[in-house]
Amino acid sequence: MITLIRRMLETWPAKLFFMLLAGVFVIWGVGDVITKIGVQTWVAKVAGQTIELPQATEAYRRQMAEVQRMMGNTASPTTAIRRQVASQALQALVTRTGVVAAIQDDGITVPDAALRQAAFAMPAFKNQAGVFDKNLFLSVLRNNSYTEAGFLDLLRTELTQQQFMGALRAGTLSPAVLTREVYAFQHEKRVADTLSFPFAAAAAPPAP
Repeated sequence: MITLIRRMLETWPAKLFFMLLAGVFVIWGVGDVITKIGVQTWVAKVAGQTIELPQATEAYRRQMAEVQRMMGNTASPTTAIRRQVASQALQALVTRTGVVAAIQDDGITVPDAALRQAAFAMPAFKNQAGVFDKNLFLSVLRNNSYTEAGFLDLLRTELTQQQFMGALRAGTLSPAVLTREVYAFQHEKRVADTLSFPFAAAAAPPAP
């Protein structure tokens, strides 16, 4: 029986059949790759830079974890809350990407010494004696799904943003007319006196 099957596999029709079958599997296997060529993979583009889907997903996951911690992990976030968190996470990425692009254009940098000093000064990384604790530092990062390199890159970005935004605020002065209008809108109050005249107390009108 085995010999008969082996002889059948050695015939040209059988070989042609297996060649066609192999061709189908090859095309099927690379089909997904071919269809993905030229397909957009980013969710937003800012200043010529793209925000890829994995970035947006990671930002959403971190912000969603923060929301769940605020809720005490006692209730499951609704669909509306998840959509709001996703929108806020993407908006934060768009803003950060735009600011980073402006910072790079202006050549603003943060030295390693300033970065180290900022990390050591954070209260979350200090022990009970008020001293920076490397083990506590790594533990906090691990609990918040950050690597050391990723956190330092984020901190460097935050420091450069502070420098950039500080320079913008220092050179920005609101016109006096606009300041008065905004102040009046926010702080001015109006006082009104009202009098009540019951309809039944009114005198009857004279006959025409």
